[in-house]
Amino acid sequence: MSQNPCHMSHVTCHMHGYTLIEMLIASAVVIILAVIIFAGLTSFRESNNLLRGVDLVADTLNKARVQTLASKEQSGYGIRLASTSVIFFKGNGYNPSDSSNETINMPPMVEINNFANSSTSLNIVFKRLSGETDNPGTIKMIIKRNSDKTKSIEVYNSGLVEIK
Repeated sequence: MSQNPCHMSHVTCHMHGYTLIEMLIASAVVIILAVIIFAGLTSFRESNNLLRGVDLVADTLNKARVQTLASKEQSGYGIRLASTSVIFFKGNGYNPSDSSNETINMPPMVEINNFANSSTSLNIVFKRLSGETDNPGTIKMIIKRNSDKTKSIEVYNSGLVEIK
């Protein structure tokens, strides 16, 4: 018959295990690390979405300019800015009922905050043969819940686009 070693007189027995306090401290450390990692990933995701949104707008502007310069279908092309999308259109002006309009939605949490230009128009139309625009300006894009995170796109008279 075997005896429990803790009851033997010549053996000192130490109980091994975790106390409630040790478990609470370990849990608190894990929770704090998870919160820090989650906050970092959220910030990274927002920054990545903002860059994707800026690229979408810049690519759509360049597409409109290139197709205008190529005289595709003997037409000019342009874009219309909305807060959460860009609409690529054919012609010298935006027609909401035109079935050839192509809507490009911004990534989640990204919006076009402002288009600072010399007119009140939200359209940027490119001229055939030159690729120039009469509506240059700066497009400001932000993260909806953190307006401190911004990127800008400068559209010049020449029709060229620069991300800032």
